[in-house]
Amino acid sequence: MKIAVRGGHNFQAIGAVGLIDETTEDRKVKDSVIKYLNQLGHTVLDVTPGNMDTNSDLVYGVN
Repeated sequence: MKIAVRGGHNFQAIGAVGLIDETTEDRKVKDSVIKYLNQLGHTVLDVTPGNMDTNSDLVYGVN
């Protein structure tokens, strides 16, 4: 199965920050999900945006 995984916000279009930083933590989860899906034999596309402003991030996610 081919699966696309997106990490969410990026370090310029940041997510929530409180006890933990959402952007930092969602990258850890994304990497683990990709690792385990690959181990199960799936093809995984990492479609997490690089560092870009909020509007570019949203456009990247749609395209």
